[in-house]
Amino acid sequence: MSKRVMIAIAFLVPLLPLLAYFLLETGAASNAIAAVERLEPQTAAQLSALPDGQLVLIEGQLDLPSTQNLASLPIYIVEDRYLDADLSGQWMTHQVATPFVATLPDGSVRVINQDYTLENPLHTIEPQPLQRRTGLAFGDRVTVIGTITHDVSGVAVQARVVAGGTRADYVAW
Repeated sequence: MSKRVMIAIAFLVPLLPLLAYFLLETGAASNAIAAVERLEPQTAAQLSALPDGQLVLIEGQLDLPSTQNLASLPIYIVEDRYLDADLSGQWMTHQVATPFVATLPDGSVRVINQDYTLENPLHTIEPQPLQRRTGLAFGDRVTVIGTITHDVSGVAVQARVVAGGTRADYVAW
């Protein structure tokens, strides 16, 4: 082999795991989007007839409790800016997720867990100079992907993903 080929191989071999990771992640994202495209939005009446554990998609509005301020973000991602050891600016991120009620055209559905992933946040506020929050406000349109569960209060959803907007917005995001 020529020296150029050897150099090219030496350069490319360490990049193979990165390339494999990228291809797997892209494939996983494509599979997730394909799964969402196959799910049809369910009504509150349809949800009550489904068995526990059934994967569902609902589109509704983040219910507006009478005691809350419209400007607040009950579901959000906090990003705090700090200086790293080399004095470069870094962002530390964490999510604040709460159980909530989604209002559908024919009723309401409870989302009962807090360990879902927030995607496609619709609002950004900066309460402090070194902090920003992106999230969802009461009254926002939301898409919820999760599984059905029934308890003493009726039907509920254990969310995996809560996204701002409609199913079409989520797929396009």
